[in-house]
Amino acid sequence: MSNDALSSLHKWDIQRFSETESREGALAIFMERPTTACVVVNNISADDWGVNVDITCVPSPGMRRLGEGKMETCHLSSAWQAFSFSDWEWSARYVAWKLLFDPKLIARMRELGIEAAAHAKEIDYAAALRCVSTHRAEKQGSSRDGAIL
Repeated sequence: MSNDALSSLHKWDIQRFSETESREGALAIFMERPTTACVVVNNISADDWGVNVDITCVPSPGMRRLGEGKMETCHLSSAWQAFSFSDWEWSARYVAWKLLFDPKLIARMRELGIEAAAHAKEIDYAAALRCVSTHRAEKQGSSRDGAIL
């Protein structure tokens, strides 16, 4: 692909991204193996290269802190070539992080964390992925049934 075509594609991505609902200060679930954490999203920016965002951990029972459990804040970035986004999910391929914004999913994950903490554990990453998959399937089923999501 030529540089001009790539530049046009990135400008389109930037425009589409800027038109999505603002997530500045939003609560989200951050997932990057082995971490599942409740976070607040800040300092969102996009340029010709890609997207940059800072996340701050929200202490939650049964959920890890960031960076192998050692950090309160973290900077995430992704080039447009690896970044996918919708109103309810941002993700980066290759580095495999995702931010999930759906309030019902956030509540489910926090409940999963409370259950894990009751057994002096953290959320199992595989269980968190199953929770996301189940939520997506339910959401898709609801949209097929004509419900407003």
